[in-house]
Amino acid sequence: MKRLVFLTPVFLVLFVFLLVFAACTGSAVSGTEVLAFSDLAPGAYLMSLPQEETEGDYKKTEPVSAEFLRFKAETMKLAAAYAHDDTIYFKIIQEEDENIIIDISFPITLSFELNSLIDAIILNHLDNFAFKNTHGCFFVRGMSFWYNEYVFGLALDLRSYGDADGYTAKKYVFNFDLQYNRIISNYELFEKDADYRGAITALVASSANLTGCEKFNFDSENLYLYIRNHDFSKEAESYTTFTIPLENFGDIWRGVAAVKDAEDNNFEADVRTAVPGYIALTFDDGPHPENTVALLDALAERGVRATFFLLGSEIERYPHVVERMHAEGHSIGNHSFSHPEFTRMGAQNIINELNKTSDRIENITGERPSLHRPPYGSFNDQVLTIVEDMGMSAILWSVDPKDWYHRDAFLVRDNIIKSTTDGSIILMHDIHESSVKATIMAVDILIEKGFTFVTVEELYEINGMTLNPGGPFRSVYRDR
Repeated sequence: MKRLVFLTPVFLVLFVFLLVFAACTGSAVSGTEVLAFSDLAPGAYLMSLPQEETEGDYKKTEPVSAEFLRFKAETMKLAAAYAHDDTIYFKIIQEEDENIIIDISFPITLSFELNSLIDAIILNHLDNFAFKNTHGCFFVRGMSFWYNEYVFGLALDLRSYGDADGYTAKKYVFNFDLQYNRIISNYELFEKDADYRGAITALVASSANLTGCEKFNFDSENLYLYIRNHDFSKEAESYTTFTIPLENFGDIWRGVAAVKDAEDNNFEADVRTAVPGYIALTFDDGPHPENTVALLDALAERGVRATFFLLGSEIERYPHVVERMHAEGHSIGNHSFSHPEFTRMGAQNIINELNKTSDRIENITGERPSLHRPPYGSFNDQVLTIVEDMGMSAILWSVDPKDWYHRDAFLVRDNIIKSTTDGSIILMHDIHESSVKATIMAVDILIEKGFTFVTVEELYEINGMTLNPGGPFRSVYRDR
């Protein structure tokens, strides 16, 4: 009975969550599922190859080098450690041509949301790998850790070696409650206000450098802590695993209490007090007929609400997108009509730009916007006085990943993750496809870390602060 939820051989949904949000489904078969690469990436040139012919065979793809030998050693070790348990369903993709070998195997679950998240991570990396490299190998393994029949963990290891990238490695870690279909944050596994990082540091080597972004899985006996190190490449991540018996944490480990709280319908309030903080996603220059819609789809799937600063000219063209934003609980602000630089304009022209946009928002939502973001973030005393007189708060930002400049989803994602803290207001632009992709990846990682996404108004309300007309406002901590 321990793995019943995970193993029931009904029509398991096999999906692929591409960043263009296309999906395909299949059915689980006895033990494994072998999929054609073309099912995941339409138009790919790779040919199918039986599993037994590619298992661990990378020698044909690249000449010998120190990086390639390291890749081969690491992947052989992972292949052995992550050997299939024949009682668990796995998704397997193994393809090869004369230039590239793809060797992917990871568990699938009955949670569509978790499966979609895992697929998105793998396919994002696979797309990036295929785009940059003409020769090489792409390898994925996933291992599960069971706490009870509903709570389990997943460690996902990605390794690649390419002629452009060299050896790269990533590790993604999830702990999940299948019964209530939610990711379990690190914080809720320990007693409230307990210094669990201090306890972990004391239980592992004194040289362990805990950053606050620790990754770990756990089963009914042990916690498996992954400490990152950079001992071979600035580009790749390597991890040392520490096994810590749960009994060593004493009274601060609450583990199964996370499930008990959920059964009592009390877990939500408890988790809200335990998360590392609240943050606000904001998007400028929309709405866009395709990219904004794709973004709204992704946010809806994750239960995330954001704040959109819209251009009046685009509202005129795509009012149906604004209607959906409003219906789904997002906050809508004024970003001018045509995106001019206000500091170069006279007062009346600024007023006209703002009024035309507020009128269009009010016509659709029935509410006049109370938030404004100056185009280019450019303002002066005249601009702030006009914004204040019109009853709006000027909202800037504290995290700028420069998505408008880089147009690289992975770089922008990393810029978001490394800069976001409690109270952050994140600047993005939903008119760019790469920005939407970066947002989805960043949201999934930040949710796994335990952050809660709220609108800008909610961010200030939660922190006991008031957004008065005028400004500017940059983040709750800078504005205290």
